[in-house]
Amino acid sequence: MPEECRSKAQDWVASIPSTELLAYASQAQKALYPPYSTLNGRIAYRLLLERLLQSGDDDVALLRYRYMYESLCRNNEGEEAANFVYYDADGNEYTLQSHRGQKTLIIFNDPECEECAALRRHIENKQELQGMSIDAATTVLVIYPDEPTDTWREAVSHYPASWIVGYSEDVSDVYDLRTLPSTYLLDENHQIILRDAHTYITVAE
Repeated sequence: MPEECRSKAQDWVASIPSTELLAYASQAQKALYPPYSTLNGRIAYRLLLERLLQSGDDDVALLRYRYMYESLCRNNEGEEAANFVYYDADGNEYTLQSHRGQKTLIIFNDPECEECAALRRHIENKQELQGMSIDAATTVLVIYPDEPTDTWREAVSHYPASWIVGYSEDVSDVYDLRTLPSTYLLDENHQIILRDAHTYITVAE
């Protein structure tokens, strides 16, 4: 399906007159670049931005589109997840790479976010996410993407004891975290199986 989408998106992008690329990018942003865009949406918008950036127009006007493009090039389904450093509540340093060898669910969240709490309850109660089991063979890594706060430290003990809870101040430089929670399910080799698979969960669950 992604390859079929890529082919159609390439044809669509090629059909746009060069003088209208900037207008198309602006109009398509809302549909193809929301925080929880589908893989196909991300592919289409990335190809559009790629052609726009190659056009050689005013670099200053294109700065925000370059940022979007670089974000869309990272951490998509079927790709290897970018490594990052994180710390536990005691300040001990770890990396995502240290969890290779088992399926890993990364949950970027904020303890003050109700949607994040709903996701935690859903996984605790149902032990699955979008039909994929989250069992004892899965490392659940819960990361707060900022400096540790008193609220975060108080919340650490509220997570299941088997979950790994930490913080990473710079992780938003390599992951698209425009809204929280944000989830990435990785296989044993850290290939991304699912991204934002939690989006069907409601706060009421």
